[in-house]
Amino acid sequence: SLFTSRVVEARLRKLLAGAEVSPGDYPMELRQYPVGACMSWHKDPMLYVEPQFELVFTLNNSSDSKTEFTDDRGSIHSIWAEPNSLIIVR
Repeated sequence: SLFTSRVVEARLRKLLAGAEVSPGDYPMELRQYPVGACMSWHKDPMLYVEPQFELVFTLNNSSDSKTEFTDDRGSIHSIWAEPNSLIIVR
């Protein structure tokens, strides 16, 4: 898989300041959001005892949807995920 290759693993480790990275055993999901779609504000449940990173890879985005998240200070940010982009969530 693309996200479990040694090259991607090394790049992720560098981006994440040397954090330990390894593929999880949770299956990959494919989601499609058409124009006008909405997902309620939520916090993903912990799937593992240790905190994990989640990769959100956008292949194509012809939607008007925005990805919203909070930072460590509680500030809310809103972005339009560009095609071929990766968002790393912890």
